Amino acid sequence: MYVTKLEMNSAIEQTAESIELSVNKKLEGYSTTQEMQSAIEMKADSIELKVNNTLKDYSTTTQMNSAITQKTDSITQSVSATYATKTSLESTSKTLTASIELKINKKDLVSELNASADIINLKSNRLIIDSTYFKLSANGNITATSGTIGGFTLGATTFTSNVNGIYDYNPYDANIASLVYFYDISLSSNLRNLYDVNKDGEIDIMDADDMFKIYEGKITNNNKTTGIFKIDTANPKNFISVKNGNDLAVSIGVGGINTYLLGVQNIVCCAINNSVVNKQILISGKDASIRADGEIFSGEGEVQAKPKNLYDNDSGTTGTVTLSENVSNYKYIEIFYKDCNSVVSFVKVYSAQGKEVVLSNVQVFTNAQTKFARTKTVKINASGITTNTYGVHNSWNNSIENKNDIYIYKVVGYK
Repeated sequence: MYVTKLEMNSAIEQTAESIELSVNKKLEGYSTTQEMQSAIEMKADSIELKVNNTLKDYSTTTQMNSAITQKTDSITQSVSATYATKTSLESTSKTLTASIELKINKKDLVSELNASADIINLKSNRLIIDSTYFKLSANGNITATSGTIGGFTLGATTFTSNVNGIYDYNPYDANIASLVYFYDISLSSNLRNLYDVNKDGEIDIMDADDMFKIYEGKITNNNKTTGIFKIDTANPKNFISVKNGNDLAVSIGVGGINTYLLGVQNIVCCAINNSVVNKQILISGKDASIRADGEIFSGEGEVQAKPKNLYDNDSGTTGTVTLSENVSNYKYIEIFYKDCNSVVSFVKVYSAQGKEVVLSNVQVFTNAQTKFARTKTVKINASGITTNTYGVHNSWNNSIENKNDIYIYKVVGYK
């Protein structure tokens, strides 16, 4: 069964009207958008009115800030009236002259701290300081790794001070200056500058004379020197040293004394072994050395050493002289002799072995008319001296006697 188009449209319109009527009936209990907006605005006005009524007893932000500022000013005024300011305290401290005394353990008086306006005294027998770089023990031991003590700079292993002052000349300096002039001795640059007293570029007798005059106070000494004095426990060779730049003036260490120049009056060295004192000395230099046994070695020039007695007899002998050592070991020997009247003389003989030597002595009496010439010739062998000929010439009667009146009493050797 079918319906027409017209019938269908009519049926649809009826159905739509029925649905709309049904919906309107369901929405009768709801407000429209306009009605809802109006209701919300009315509610907001009511809330605002209620809040304003509630906060009418509270201050605004501006009112609160003003109240805080007023309170702060009030507190400041109250504190200032009750307490002193920093400036007033410092002023009061400076004018305080009364002493403040603090004592700890008065019964035993273990320690005492006394402070006044400009002095603080600390007394204690148990003071201990223990810091990273400075320590003080109760028994007074101080440990420090750096600092300055009486002009000395303290390091971890060193103790140094600058040397800067007038050089105090003495007669030894004058003698050294003379030796430098006569024997052309080399000196360090610092010593050459010091010994050139008159600053003419040369070290000579005039400088030595000026040194004596300075020593005697006759002229003013303006010659200064500089350097570094150093104690270094980490340097066994130069444990104590004095330097001028790179020039080592002197050092003392495990190896002994090291110096470029040593000027002294006497050197005495003793080695004690099993309670026996043996005098020994050892000096070494560039061109010469002295050994512990007394031997002297020189690269050039003549060295005067203490002579060795090869024969020594106060009475003397006219016969053969026996020597204690071979004369070939010595550079030269000296033969001391006297006549029957104890008139003494000596002769020096270089490279003495195998040589013949004349020993003579002339004696003139007071009337000048009598003169005795006593002579003899001797032969020097390796280990002795023998007599070859002898005689006495008497000028009074012009006679010659065959007498041996020459006595050899000492022979010494020089190396």
